[in-house]
Formats: sequence, structure tokens, C-alpha cells
Amino acid sequence: MGEILIGLQNNTLSRADLSNETGVAKNVHYGDVLIKFGEVLDVSKEKLPMISDESILSKYKSSFLQNGDVIVADTAEDSTVGKCSEIAGLNDEIVLSGLHTIPYRPIEKFASGYLGYYLNSSAYHNQLIPLMQGIKVTSISKSAMQDTDIVYPKSMEEQGKIGDYFQSLDNLITLHQRKCDETKKLKKFMLQKMFPKKDAKKPEIRFAGFTDDWEQRKLGEVSDVRDGTHDSPKYQSIGHPFVTSKNVKNGYITYDDIQYISDEDFAEINKRSKVDINDILMGMIGTIGNMALIRTEPDFAIKNVALIKDTKQINYLYLYHLLQSPFIEKQLTSGMDGGTQKFVSLGNVRNLNVIYPSDIEQDKIGCYFEKLDHLITLHQRKLFLNFAKRNDWEQRKLNEVAEFNPKSELPDEFEYVDLESVVGTEMISHRTETKDSAPSRAQRLAQPGDVFFQTVRPYQKNNYLFSKLDNNYVFSTGYAQMRPNIDTAFLMSFLQTDSFVKIVLDNCTGTSYPAINSNDLSNLEISLPKSFEEQKKVGKTIISIDNLITLHRRAYYNKKGGLTNVHNDNQQHYAIL
Repeated sequence: MGEILIGLQNNTLSRADLSNETGVAKNVHYGDVLIKFGEVLDVSKEKLPMISDESILSKYKSSFLQNGDVIVADTAEDSTVGKCSEIAGLNDEIVLSGLHTIPYRPIEKFASGYLGYYLNSSAYHNQLIPLMQGIKVTSISKSAMQDTDIVYPKSMEEQGKIGDYFQSLDNLITLHQRKCDETKKLKKFMLQKMFPKKDAKKPEIRFAGFTDDWEQRKLGEVSDVRDGTHDSPKYQSIGHPFVTSKNVKNGYITYDDIQYISDEDFAEINKRSKVDINDILMGMIGTIGNMALIRTEPDFAIKNVALIKDTKQINYLYLYHLLQSPFIEKQLTSGMDGGTQKFVSLGNVRNLNVIYPSDIEQDKIGCYFEKLDHLITLHQRKLFLNFAKRNDWEQRKLNEVAEFNPKSELPDEFEYVDLESVVGTEMISHRTETKDSAPSRAQRLAQPGDVFFQTVRPYQKNNYLFSKLDNNYVFSTGYAQMRPNIDTAFLMSFLQTDSFVKIVLDNCTGTSYPAINSNDLSNLEISLPKSFEEQKKVGKTIISIDNLITLHRRAYYNKKGGLTNVHNDNQQHYAIL
């Protein structure tokens, strides 16, 4: 580093010494570098704290910052020490580097953005980790950083393309974050306005053509409301998942930190608490009111969870979103019991007042909120994918990270999965076959963790991650079977990306019936984190989001009509179709 960057002088002014209003110079504080600023700090767009003391200027005149200078945070409470921001957008302003920072100036000129992104990459930051000192508060010294290596292309053009690439990713991240936030705000607003307030019989906003008063009943009168087992079955390493309130989050079941129970306990619990498709689960302990709508055939049992059965008396999609509205939230809050660990009783859940319009209006409202949820998950997925691209990943061929089409002996009888059996990332059907009756394409015997990639018309993205405990499923040769040596969920999530599918299509033969053989597929490259833990985090997150997207599509794509606009007197709120 010492051959490329020279150190400048920083000041030691604390937050208390700075002004948020006026002053003679702007100041870059280490806390803002760690938390607020990105790899490139555009001074013209960020509001920086000000230095009021004019005497500071003469003392640090030789260290006035310039475009291209880099400010490193030398202190943090964790390994983020060394995070830095490259200065950009500076015109006539005076900007100084502040407390707990190390300012650097390149000896030679670099393309804008390159140093900011490179010095924040894992490739560089990993050099700093063994140089850090401290336990509760971690720091790094200027002298320790002197011997670190900076790698860069000699071509300014190439540096510029790297900087521009990451800047464009940052712009995409910002865009999707903003769209995601805006959609969440719209949903929150509509949850307030599209359901009547207490004692009201009509909402403030409703679809055109509907004027009738709404009906109010107790939840227990329109739904069969139960709870899970009150017993504590014996846990085991494999078996059926045992879902409690902590596993009900953000509309779906999370399998983080979940326990498993035997076939016998599963059957016993389900005698009174069987969960079916279109049922709603509601957390009753801890975070009250967290809900999940069951959209696929479940394979779990429940405890400490309210089970709201779909009795067809009220539209399940409508009810699911009504239960998230302020109208219900206030009732749940007032009905809580307990001290540190809050809970709501099953009786209180049954006594919730629910209000609802005609069947047709229920259907439209339910569909509308499903579309909003769909948009949110789409933006979240794109946001996460773009963010992941910014990290230090490597390129590997698929045949280096997975065994392709492993040989196996077929059982005498099995469940056959053909190309019509998987839609999206969901297996919708299979049929029983024997060795003698099965078609010749039945050759891929599945094991848990295998990934099956549709090699015919891959643009459909009908790919499947096999996670069943039953090893009696055989897939068609229309799928390429991969047995990964990397995180399975990560591999599956990457194969679903538009960018990878485009590469596959470029290597397909045929126009109306594009296909790729397994050998050609195995030689394609994928990007992946070097860290297995990072693979797991990326894979788990994206798989969860992809599942939600698939489920949401299935829930409303078969609906007729749909929402075009919502009327509130002369006001019109347009939904995104």
C-alpha cells in the first residue's frame, strides 16, 4: 500500500465538536464511514457534519481532501474495521477526514470508484483481519496497513469499467430497495383503508361497483379455530418437522432451528390438529400475530400455534390479509396475557371480530394483496441477488461443484417424475411405476439434496430441489441430475437466475424446442461465494423468496378479472398487474 497511497492527516474532533447546520468545512466521521456511506462518497449528495472552528483550516490545510482520496475507518466494534469510502463529487468545498480515520491519497491516478470498491472487497479486507487489535473495540494502525498489497489493472479503462460495474449494481440495489419499501408502504396503507375501522360497516377505499354494508362475526363462527398439541413429543434427528410459533414468520414457515418428531407422534398430533392447504397459522406466543398461509401439502405438526381452518365460509386469501390488518392487530394487542413472554389464548383468537363483504369483493381484495406481496418478494429477490454480486465470489464449472447423473440401481417400484410433474420449483404430480412399466426415460434415482435441472425448454425454469425423505423417486432423463458438493440451496437458487438461464439458452440446440445435453450443461460456469457459510445464507434466503414467488403466482394467476383500480370517491389507486 505504501507504494501506491500516501497518508494524510486526520483531525480528532468528536461529534460534539461538529455542527449539523453551518461551518467552514465538512468533516467525515468514522461512524458515518462504517454505517452511512458506501464505497464511494459523493460529497455533493451527502449531508456531512460541519467544522465551525476556523483555526482548524490552517492546521490541516495540507490535508484538504480531493476527489479520489480514500478515507479508512480505523476503529470499530467488530471486523468491519478498515471499511473505507472514496471521495467523489467534490467541487469547491473543504472536506477533512475526522476522528478515527486514516485518509489516503493515491500517488498515481486511478479511475473513479476503483479504489473504493477494491479496498472494501474481501480480496483486500482479508489482509487486514490478522492485523486487527483489540477485543471489545477493534482497531488497525496506519503502519500495519503499509505492507498490505493493492492489486489493480494497469489499464485505466479497465479500472473504470470495474468501478462503473459496481456503481451500476449499487444503483440497482438502491432502486429495488426503494421499490420494495414503496410497495410495503402501499400495502400498509391499503391494509388500513381497505378494511373498515372499528364499528364501521364500510371501508374508506373499495373496488368500484360495491356499495353494500359489510358483515361482522366472530372468527370462531366463520372458521374452525384450533391449536396444536399441548404435549411435548420426543425429538429426533430426522422425521417430520415440529412447527412452533417461532417458525411462523412473514407469511411462511421457516425451518431454522426446528425440531423433528417420529411418524407415530406426527400421526397422533394430527388427529386433532392436522394442517391442510389454505389453512392459516398464527403465532400465539412471543411475536403475536405472525401468520403463514399454507399453500402446499404440509408435512409438519404444530404446537403453540393457532390453526385457522379453511371452512369455505369466508375466502381464505381475504381472511389471511384481514388478519394482518390494524383492525385485527388492535384486538390481538388488547387480548395479550403474560409478563416477559406475551401470549394470546385460543379463546381470544376465536373471539376476534372479523368483518367481510360479499364473496366477489372478498375475492378481489384477497387477490389484490397477493399481488402486492408478489411484488415485494420480487424486489427482495432482485435486491439480494444484486447485493450478492458485489461480494467476493469465484467462477467454477458445474461439473466441479456437482456430480452429474450419478449411476444407480432402480427399485422394483417407484414414483416417476416426468417433465410435466414440476412447475416452477414445486412438484405438482408423480405416478407409480415399476421397472417393467416405466418409460425408458425413467433413470434418475433421487437422493435428498439432489438438484434436477430441466434440460428441455430451460427458459420455463421448472427445476426441483429434492428434499423428501423417501428415496423412491425416479426422474426423467429430461432433467439433468446434480449431486452438489457445495450448498445445495445455493446451487438451486443460482440455476434459477435469469442470467444463468440466458447462458443455458445460448448453448441450447433447437429453436421451437430448445434443449441442452447434460455434458454441455456441466461445462457451464457459475459464480459462488468462496465461503460455504455465505453460500448457505444466500441459498436459504433466495430459495425462501423463490418459493413464495411460485406460490403467489399459483394463488392468483387462475383468478379471473383482477384488480385494475380502486376507487375512493374521486381518488383512484392503481395496482400493478
